[in-house]
Amino acid sequence: SGRHTYGVIQQSQCYGVNVVGSGQVDLARKFGLTSSRAVNKYHGLPWETLVTGAPFLPGASSWIDCHLVHHYPAGDHFILVGEVVAAKAFPEYPPYLYRKQDFFP
Repeated sequence: SGRHTYGVIQQSQCYGVNVVGSGQVDLARKFGLTSSRAVNKYHGLPWETLVTGAPFLPGASSWIDCHLVHHYPAGDHFILVGEVVAAKAFPEYPPYLYRKQDFFP
């Protein structure tokens, strides 16, 4: 696929999953609705590095740090399978629960 994020993950062989917190709806919108090679989604945001080098966003409810093990074609996308190398949950930050009206008013 020609997707930018997919290429970055293929090159680095790792990725991190950030579960956004309930107070991070704007962040969920920014990452969920913005897509372009020319847009740095992390610009202006505080972030830290996980074990693999993948980015972690402070205030997230949890994170999962993975090494890429395999990828499977699925139409015009790929399903990524990773080995979890580290993970952490932050109970003080409850997770955001998706509401359609938060993204499509």
